[in-house]
Amino acid sequence: MIEQLKARYGFGDATLENDQLLTDYGTKRLEYWQDKALLDWHTNWRDSCSVTPTVLMDRMIRTKDGKPFIKVDGRYITVHDHIVPSCLQKGYEQQWGTLLGAMVANGRKESKDREERAKPLAELECLLPSLEPEQQKVVKGLWKEAEKRQAKAEKLAQEKQPVMAQIEAPEQSGILFHMLVVKGTTKPPEVGYGSMMRFLKNWYAEHGQESFWALLDALDAQAALTTPEKKALLAEGLQVHELDPLLSYASGNRDKELAVLVERAVSDWDKTRTFVSAFANWLDEKRVKV
Repeated sequence: MIEQLKARYGFGDATLENDQLLTDYGTKRLEYWQDKALLDWHTNWRDSCSVTPTVLMDRMIRTKDGKPFIKVDGRYITVHDHIVPSCLQKGYEQQWGTLLGAMVANGRKESKDREERAKPLAELECLLPSLEPEQQKVVKGLWKEAEKRQAKAEKLAQEKQPVMAQIEAPEQSGILFHMLVVKGTTKPPEVGYGSMMRFLKNWYAEHGQESFWALLDALDAQAALTTPEKKALLAEGLQVHELDPLLSYASGNRDKELAVLVERAVSDWDKTRTFVSAFANWLDEKRVKV
C-alpha cells in the first residue's frame, strides 16, 4: 500500500504509523471506506462546505491524475492533511458559524422528509409506583411539559429537512492562521439538525448567550436562513431528550437508580429551558414569530 500511495500521490518518502502517513510533504491522515457511494457523498460535501478564507474542510487530497481516492484490496483509501486538534471556540464564533451556515446551505440542496420524533411518553406510567410521592409529582410534571414541547416542535418543524454530515466535537478541528480547519467523519449523513443542535446546546452551556448569539448571527449570515428553517432549528431544540434515560429504565435498562435518573432529568430539563429561551430571544431579535 505504501508504494501505491507514493506512486499515486507523488510522495518521495512515506512511512505509515497507525493512520498517519509521514511523507516528505508533511504528515497526512488516512481514511478507509467500503461504501463508494458514501465516499462520493463525503467528497462532494467537504468540497462544498469549505468557505475560504474562513473555513477549510479536510478535503480529499487528489492523486496525480486528479482522483480523490485510491483503491487497495477492495477498499478505498483517502489522504488528508493532518490537523492538530484544538478546543478553540470562544472568539472564533465567526468561523464556526460560517461552517454551520455552509452546512445548512448545502444540506438544503438535498432535503428529505423529516422523521417522526415523538417519544412514547405514556411508558413513564409504569415508573410512578416505584417513586416517592414528591418524585411522582416531578415526573408527572415533566411528562406534561414534554407533551407540550412535542406538540410545539411538531407545529414548528418543516416537512423537509436538510441532509448533512454529522458535526463532531470541536476537538476534532483546529485553527490555522485564523482559518478553521475541520476534520470530517466517515459516518452516513443524517436528515435534520440533530447533531448540529447538540453542538449548539454545548456551545451555549460552555460560552453563554453573547457568544451563542454571535455564533447564530454568523450561521445566519452564511446560510441566509429562511423563517421556516429558523423555526425548524427551534423545533429541534424543543425535542424531548431529557426523559430518554427514564424511558430506557421503563423498558428494562436498570443500570442506574431511578431516583438518580429523575434528578438528572430535572437538571437537564432546566438546561434545555434556558437554552431554548436564549434561542427564542435571538429569533425575536430577528423578528421571527414562533
